[in-house]
Amino acid sequence: GKIVARWGMKHSTIFSIPLTILAFLCLYGISRYHWLFFFAALFFGAARSLYWLGIHLEFFYVSDDDHRGEQVGMRHAATILPALFGPLIGGIIIEQFGFLVTFIVASVILILGALLLLLSEDHHEPFDVNWNRVLSRQYWRLAPYYYWKGIWMISNTVFWPFLMYTILGGYVRLGIVATVLSVVTVIMTVLMGRVGDRIGHFRLLRYSIPFESVSWFIRHMVGTMTQVYGVIFLQGLSHGASQSSLGAVDYKYVGEHHIEYFIVREMFISIGRLLGVLIFMFFGYQILFSTVGILSFSIFLL
Repeated sequence: GKIVARWGMKHSTIFSIPLTILAFLCLYGISRYHWLFFFAALFFGAARSLYWLGIHLEFFYVSDDDHRGEQVGMRHAATILPALFGPLIGGIIIEQFGFLVTFIVASVILILGALLLLLSEDHHEPFDVNWNRVLSRQYWRLAPYYYWKGIWMISNTVFWPFLMYTILGGYVRLGIVATVLSVVTVIMTVLMGRVGDRIGHFRLLRYSIPFESVSWFIRHMVGTMTQVYGVIFLQGLSHGASQSSLGAVDYKYVGEHHIEYFIVREMFISIGRLLGVLIFMFFGYQILFSTVGILSFSIFLL
């Protein structure tokens, strides 16, 4: 928060890039030096804090409430479009050249992205964080929603891809699946962003979230490539339909203290990620995915 106040929102994002590269290097060396795992987690955690705080504050600053669903959709589309072939290309590089070359390529792309950020004007936000407000009911009533988001994120980005890899048996095949998911998601995200602005984001979520919930209940039963593609297609439709509205809902609750809100948001999401890891460690895929399905359905009945 203080970095954003002093250096600016975009600089907060830029400062996350060297930390991400250091985390990549630690991941590469984990097979030889296992203790690097802790440093990788430390660097990734710090990088994510800087990156997401800067991104969310900047987007809140430049977007407007009446068209935020559409704007969130366009932001996600802009994020997903370059990644359409990224997983496939990454899988090919890993299989042909190994992880070191993959990390180098990813690091170069990150650095180029930082240079582009320097070409535009930065914005600053005063650091106004009061821990008495952080511990108040104002924020804690949002905790279940962000806990769910954290559990969803860790399940969707770590445990579900790992399960798919064990079924598909290769990085290239996993990259193809990720590309298919990205195509379906980006189409639905762009289309549903405007729909959410028109009919209301909570209303759209009540239509789309049940399908998202179903996709999680059936994931632990997947055992073939055809079934993987079926779940991926359903996920792309349901998550793409809800993504813009979920983003708009996030910004809907921002009050007067912007940095404070996004710090609390990331804190709750991090707790949710930790809960997801603990559920997986003690109970496995079935309970974890079922938990995400139950929470997905129940959160938006509240």
